[in-house]
Amino acid sequence: MKDFLRKFLLRGRESKISADEQSLQYIHDALLLIREDLVKAFNFIKDRRLRELYTQYSYFMYRYDKILQRMRLTLGRDLYYKPRESDLEGVISKIKPDIAIVLREIAYRVRNLVDLSKSGSPNQISFSLKELERTIDRLLATILET
Repeated sequence: MKDFLRKFLLRGRESKISADEQSLQYIHDALLLIREDLVKAFNFIKDRRLRELYTQYSYFMYRYDKILQRMRLTLGRDLYYKPRESDLEGVISKIKPDIAIVLREIAYRVRNLVDLSKSGSPNQISFSLKELERTIDRLLATILET
C-alpha cells in the first residue's frame, strides 16, 4: 500500500505514509463527498457558459479523480463505492486533527468555489481553483511525509 501511494502520488520521490489505513479510508470518504460539490460547481460554470474555465477545471478534476482512484485502488475498494456517511463533518471528525484541518479547508474552498461559480467572475473562479489545488497538495504532503 505504501509503495503504491508513493509511486503514483509523489512520482517516485521517497516518502513515508503518516496516516494509517483507517485514516486513509476516512480521507477517501471525505474526498468523495467533496467531489459531489465540485461537480455542482462545474455544472454552474457550464450553465453560465464560461468556456475559458473548462480546460483549467477539467485538468483539476482529472488530477483530483486520479488521487481518488489511487486511494480507492490502494484501499481495495469497489469502483462504485459510496461512503456510508453522508455528513462530511462526521467523517472529518474521525480523522487526526492535522489532517482534519486541511480537509476542512478543502471543504471551505469548495463551498467558496460553488458560490463563485454561480455569480463570480472567471478570474475569481480561476483563482479559487488555484487555491484549491494548493490546499489539496498540502493534504497530500500531510498524508505523505517526504
